[in-house]
Amino acid sequence: MHENAKLDEARYFYTRMCQEAGNKLPFCYNLSAFLSAARSVLQYALEEAMCGNKQCWYDQHMKKCKTLTFFKDRRDFNIHAAPVEVLQRVCAEVQFSWSVLLSESVQVHGSTSPDSSEETEKQALPSRPTPQPVQYSFQEWSGHEDVLTLCTTYLQELEEIVDEGMRLGILTA
Repeated sequence: MHENAKLDEARYFYTRMCQEAGNKLPFCYNLSAFLSAARSVLQYALEEAMCGNKQCWYDQHMKKCKTLTFFKDRRDFNIHAAPVEVLQRVCAEVQFSWSVLLSESVQVHGSTSPDSSEETEKQALPSRPTPQPVQYSFQEWSGHEDVLTLCTTYLQELEEIVDEGMRLGILTA
């Protein structure tokens, strides 16, 4: 029913999180709003699935996607217990130069820097600079992904659920 509107809202807050990646408080405020908007997508989907006697479809998605359950729990904790906390890691590029004087006419200079990896983002999501100078992670997440990577995965899973639900006639526009 309103799943696409909440998906758009979650994308908006994801964009704000990317823009505020270097500022922990605004990042956390936008993460809180993202958690609520994204969770609403599933709540609306559950309500529609229950009305159509298709709750098993919803339950199957929740069981097979670890990210869905994790974010549901993070949102519930954020609303009912305490503001969600993230670990902050500052990433710094270290460069150094060295030179060796072998004779009066030969000098060697070199520098090294860590390789940067590029993330592939879904078209609807904004690209974010890589490498991030500041990265956030959830202490409770067992994987190696940072918060923004997990949010991207979560949004993609939500989009797939909404698309499938509409295709199957379980969800309405």
